[in-house]
Amino acid sequence: MADDAGRALDEYLVSLSQSGSVEALDGLARRWTPRLLRYAARVLGSSADSSDVARDIVQDTWVGVIRGLRGLQDTRQFPAWIYGIATRKCVDEIRTRTRRRQFDAAVASESPAAANPDVEQHIDLAGAIRALPPIHRAAVSILAAGTPVTCAARCGVHADTDARTASNPVVCASR
Repeated sequence: MADDAGRALDEYLVSLSQSGSVEALDGLARRWTPRLLRYAARVLGSSADSSDVARDIVQDTWVGVIRGLRGLQDTRQFPAWIYGIATRKCVDEIRTRTRRRQFDAAVASESPAAANPDVEQHIDLAGAIRALPPIHRAAVSILAAGTPVTCAARCGVHADTDARTASNPVVCASR
């Protein structure tokens, strides 16, 4: 019976919220936020920042609810609908975590410093610039000059020239 009363209250609050009642939306948020927090925490599992991430997901869920609540046709479907939004937000977070871990692993495996942390990595900047094609070497040289006025002078561009054109290394390098 209490479950039926809770469902009826949710349907009533959803209907009022769809009509623009901020108080009803606040009532829904008070009733559903704790459930959504528990749900997000279960789906995401435990980690050092899972509580903060679960809160972020619930906040994003409420943004989705506010955006789409007027389109909800059957107020009885609100529980399934809001859990669906929360589920998609959790899936997005899990995908982001997975991509981040894969990226971090790829970076760690490619880094010479990670393979041998005792060896400092030295970059031969001059050698790298010499290896560039001539047009790119010229662009680097022009960019190293500094200000647009200096770039314009190196390129032989008049002072009246648009500053964006004068400071564009490709335009200047091609002159």
